[in-house]
Amino acid sequence: TIMSFAKRFNKGQSFNIDTRDYNYVKMSELYAKEGNDTVHKVDGMFLHKGKLGMQPVFIDIEHKALVNAPAYLCDTVKDILNDEEAVSTIKAGKVGYTIREYESHGKKCYAVNWVDIEG
Repeated sequence: TIMSFAKRFNKGQSFNIDTRDYNYVKMSELYAKEGNDTVHKVDGMFLHKGKLGMQPVFIDIEHKALVNAPAYLCDTVKDILNDEEAVSTIKAGKVGYTIREYESHGKKCYAVNWVDIEG
């Protein structure tokens, strides 16, 4: 079935989470604190336009955190926000990620590996 244009693009998906008292956290801080084996739950996500351009942000209710995700995930986050099934899966608490550290041009960088959370 073909979805209507309006239904496909009038998204602006909202996770209806009040994040006013949440703090921004760098992925490097999470990695330093919890390493690469910890699965971090994603309760929501959005794109934020900052000084360095578009930045994907993950909402973490448990830690009252807004996690700055790697910029390379901008397109992926856009795709997720435009995918009703993906948004529903996040809202159901079934999406998480682990953090992988790597070096590029002499500096530490961080990547995300998505994790399916069961039950």
